[in-house]
Amino acid sequence: PGFDPTFHDWSIGFDAGWELDIWGKVRRGVQAAMANLAAQVANYDDILVTISGDVATTYVTIRALQAGIALVNQNVATQAESLRITELRFKNGVTTELDVQQASALLNNTKASIPPLQTDLAKARNALAVLLGITPDEVDKLIGRPGAIPRPPASIGLGIPADLLRRRPDIRAAELNAAAQAAQIGVARADLYPSFAISGAIGLKATNLGNLFQDASLTGMTNPGITWNILNYGRIRNNVRVQDAKYQELIVNYQRVVLQAYAEVEDALAGFMNAKQEALFLSRSVTASRAAAKIAMEQYRDGTADYSRVLDTQQELLHAEERLTSVRADVVTNLIAVYKGLGGGWQTGNSGDFIPAATKEQMASRTKWGKLLEPEAIPAGARALAVPAPQLRPVISPDLW
Repeated sequence: PGFDPTFHDWSIGFDAGWELDIWGKVRRGVQAAMANLAAQVANYDDILVTISGDVATTYVTIRALQAGIALVNQNVATQAESLRITELRFKNGVTTELDVQQASALLNNTKASIPPLQTDLAKARNALAVLLGITPDEVDKLIGRPGAIPRPPASIGLGIPADLLRRRPDIRAAELNAAAQAAQIGVARADLYPSFAISGAIGLKATNLGNLFQDASLTGMTNPGITWNILNYGRIRNNVRVQDAKYQELIVNYQRVVLQAYAEVEDALAGFMNAKQEALFLSRSVTASRAAAKIAMEQYRDGTADYSRVLDTQQELLHAEERLTSVRADVVTNLIAVYKGLGGGWQTGNSGDFIPAATKEQMASRTKWGKLLEPEAIPAGARALAVPAPQLRPVISPDLW
């Protein structure tokens, strides 16, 4: 009798905990995360280099196809004039119908080569539209009227290839991936040792709300702790070995990427130099073929040569001009490949904004991103790792262990 089964317990306060990073586990985790972020920045730059090279190559292809169509049209006009002359000579009884049919066959074969070139030109324009993210109509406005194939400089300054290769984003990404994995070894090794933590709480507690904020209501506690997975040593050591094996795999991949980069640059340089030599010889061949076609036509008019000579020289002229146009385009595309192989030769965009303004607006309309979408959200340390500089120490170094 008189027992009250209810009571009140009022409390307010907060608690916190700290883990002491004695063995560098947290530190290595931060290093791994920073290197992973820098690797993604390098991957972004790699895509920029690839797109820039593809845009330049596609533009050269468009100009080469336009030049090829113009050459074919010139030859069509020349061959049409030859057909007119053979028909006139046939009417006058100077030659046989064989010359007329041969001239007509050559003319129509030459005309038949125009539609495939126009198809390839339309495909190249559409490919450029995809690369630029615009419609084909907008590409036509950018390109304008048919123009000449871009002329490369007489010589190119490469500097020190090893230093230039350091600019390649894919090499930096491979290096940073290895650096991130090197830090993961340190994270795994830290599990071999005990971890120390301190937790505590402080607050106010009373059975009466009116007494809650009195001095006597103050309460608190501290709780130091130690955790050591000593019975799991076998599993922890094997995990360290796994992380080390992954690191070695990434080192080998880094070496492969570097060797592949050297091969790409050497291939592009060889292609550039040899294509220039080929273009020189073909330009002389075109000059000689034009002179031969003119002489053969004059001799045919005078009756000192048959029409087969005219056919042969005009076919050789068309073939030589087509090869020269193709090789001139190869010179430029190989030069593009050189710049691309050396890391772009362009200022990559890792110092600017990664996300277009329109995309930001769409994402912000769905989710509150704060300042995470802004360029300054990326830590300066990650940018420094992603951008090669002589004053930076090598990313992969023993201290990352």
